[in-house]
This record gives sequence, structure tokens and C-alpha cells, in this order.
Amino acid sequence: FSNADILTYNYEKENVVDGINEYRNFDIRSLRFMSNNVRKKYIGKDKRKHVILYPEELRGSTAYLYTKDFNGKFVIDNRDGNNGHLEGDYAYIHFNLLKMQPFDGEVYVVGEMNNWELDSNFKMNYNTKLNTYQLSAQLKQGYYNYHYVVKEGNKLDYSVTEGNKFETENDYQILFYHRNQYLGYYELVGTKFTTTNLLDK
Repeated sequence: FSNADILTYNYEKENVVDGINEYRNFDIRSLRFMSNNVRKKYIGKDKRKHVILYPEELRGSTAYLYTKDFNGKFVIDNRDGNNGHLEGDYAYIHFNLLKMQPFDGEVYVVGEMNNWELDSNFKMNYNTKLNTYQLSAQLKQGYYNYHYVVKEGNKLDYSVTEGNKFETENDYQILFYHRNQYLGYYELVGTKFTTTNLLDK
């Protein structure tokens, strides 16, 4: 609505987005010692390093619990050597998401490590004997944040795997567009990065 020199936008319903939940994490900055969310580390018969994460449960019906996270990002680091950025090794990370029956759609692990995309290298497979979704992905030593997401058709659903909590602190990149009435296209007129984490403000 235009009122003199004031533009009023009432687009609340379309602008409401899911809060999802705080990110899960694991720490493989050291491949020698046990670390957060890691059940086992070993060198396999293939001479490659393997890291088995603890089996994880669905968080859709759990209460919100604040945890300080990187909002899906990761940090490359190696605590076993002298230069964490240059001496990092690779390991196969084994994810396990417990589920008694498979979803109708596909399940993926997403985060900055795969640019939050539904990468086929991070698609999980359902093990009917163990009633769990499993994935083995090769990653470099570091500290990682991630989510599990279900893809059903063209829709992405976090509600069962992660939950949707309004309290969740998130980072947002907001893009402002305006449609040029004379030229007939949308112009990017502004951008803003913001966070809902009061501790980072």
C-alpha cells in the first residue's frame, strides 16, 4: 500500500519460514582420541580411516533445547598435527538415523559441507535389518554441523527429523526486490544479513 511517501507491505503469511531446530554436530578434529558425538574411530581393511557416529533419534516431537552451534557451517581443523588447515586427513563418516519404518520420501544429510543441497553423495539408505537410515560420506578433519531432511516430491520436510521450534536461533540473508514498473523486471534494491542469536548481536 502507498500512503504519501510511505510504502506498507502486508505479506506476513508468505514471509513466515520454519525455525527448524539447532544443528546437530560432530567433532573429528582428532582421529586419535574420542570426541563429541563419535562412537568409534578405526582404520579399516581398506586402509582408510572410519568414524562411526552415535545412532541418532528423530527430534520432531522433542522439546526445544538450546545448543550453541555454527548454524550449519563447518571448520576444517586438525588437532593431531601442527597446522590444522594444511595437515587435515580424510575419513569416512558413518551417519545413523533411527527410524522404525522408512519415510515415503528420500532422506539427506545437509549443511554447509554440501552447500545445503540434496547431494546424492549425502543421500541416506534405509537398512531394514537395523531399522535405521545409514550414510557413509568422506569428509576432511574438522568440526561439522548438519541436519537430516526428508524430500517428498518437491517438498523438503524437517518437521519429523529435526522439529520446527520458534525459539531456534538462525542466520538469515534477506534480499529486497522491487519491480520496475517501466522496465518490467525485478531489481535487487537491498540486502541484509541478520541473526536471531542475541549473544552474537
